Amino acid sequence: MTRVNAAADIEDILRDSKYTELRGGDVNRPDSHRLVTPTVEIRKTTLVPYREDLRRIIEQIFKRKFGTPTNTAKLPQTSSDRSDWLARATREIDSARAAVHELIDVARSPAQAKLLRLAAYRLKLARAIHTVGLLSGKPAADETEIQEALRERLRDWILHERAWNAAENLTLRRPSAAEEGEYCSLEGYGA
Repeated sequence: MTRVNAAADIEDILRDSKYTELRGGDVNRPDSHRLVTPTVEIRKTTLVPYREDLRRIIEQIFKRKFGTPTNTAKLPQTSSDRSDWLARATREIDSARAAVHELIDVARSPAQAKLLRLAAYRLKLARAIHTVGLLSGKPAADETEIQEALRERLRDWILHERAWNAAENLTLRRPSAAEEGEYCSLEGYGA
């Protein structure tokens, strides 16, 4: 994995906050040459109502704590910069992971499902920021440290997917969701 791949992860995560309406066009994902481990697409019916919450997370983490690192100059340049970056990102990861673990097996209401999804989104963004920072700066990070961080990245991606699936299952079990599903399945058939 390269810094370009890590930046594509961030780009893919940020695109989730760009949906403004259900019927609007899709926001393109980074291509498969850059995005090496994409997660499952999130339905627009979830992203549109969550837009402001996702933007708030982006503002808190990506912009305020990491200064919107959209170019190489804003990424860690030295091993000291990288150490500071990784420490801050690790705090964000630990906090988000704890929130996901706290909610994943106990979420029973739509409000708890939303909190679970937002914690998972925060985790994925923080992990992507960690990864791009780890792969930045000179001299390069230790290969063992990189390999361990990439394993942790995959664990967090899996936890993110588990959290969204748990929230999705909760949402689908709601009686009103079943009725909406019946209504949606008839849409376009003259019913």
